[in-house]
Amino acid sequence: MGDSMTENDLHSEGLTEEEALAKIEHYRRVHESLRKNKLAGVIASIKDLVKQHDLKPADIFPGISKFHGTPEGRKHREPMYRGPQGQLWGGGSGRKPDWVRQIEAAGESLDKYLIDKTPGKGKQAKSANR
Repeated sequence: MGDSMTENDLHSEGLTEEEALAKIEHYRRVHESLRKNKLAGVIASIKDLVKQHDLKPADIFPGISKFHGTPEGRKHREPMYRGPQGQLWGGGSGRKPDWVRQIEAAGESLDKYLIDKTPGKGKQAKSANR
């Protein structure tokens, strides 16, 4: 037999379907074990090279943020709304804060909670909604 076993090879060995499946599972486990051992050596070599050359993740994967899979990482969103008690919300995707959901459930518009971005008015808008 060569490197690969065919269905005819299994039949010529006189194996039942269950025995063939068991044999396949055995070889799958052996393969996985060999692969893990090989990868352990590869990873150890890479770690040695990283240490030897004082490499940082950014040297190997430029543009990938430490905390996020995007080149720039998570972008900071300026708050668009200021809640009744001064809570800030950027208006982005995801779960809305409780105070926003309560205002919307009451049928109220969020427009009055928009933060005025006009130069010189930021502090007025901040104190007006408190």
